[in-house]
Amino acid sequence: MIIQVIKNVVAKLEALEPAWFRANSWINESVGGILESLPFIYFLGPVWGLLGFTAFSLSYELWFDPWGWSEDDFGQRQAGALLVAYLWVLLR
Repeated sequence: MIIQVIKNVVAKLEALEPAWFRANSWINESVGGILESLPFIYFLGPVWGLLGFTAFSLSYELWFDPWGWSEDDFGQRQAGALLVAYLWVLLR
C-alpha cells in the first residue's frame, strides 16, 4: 500500500520534468546520480557513501520506481555517483 503511494508520488513528480529532460535518459539519470549521491558521499566518505547510495538506488529501482526495474537507469545513476566519488577523492 505505502509502496504504491510512493510510486504515485514519484510518477507525478517525474511528469513535471520537461520532455527533453525525460527523453535524454543519460542526462536525467546521471544528473540524478550526481545530486542524490552528494549527501551520501559528504556524510559517509567516498567509499561508504558510494555503497550507501548504491543500496539506496537499488532499493528505489526495485521497489519504488513506477516503471519498474531498468538496468540502464541504475547504471546511468551509478555513473553519476562514481563521478562524484572520483572527483571527491581527487579534490580532497
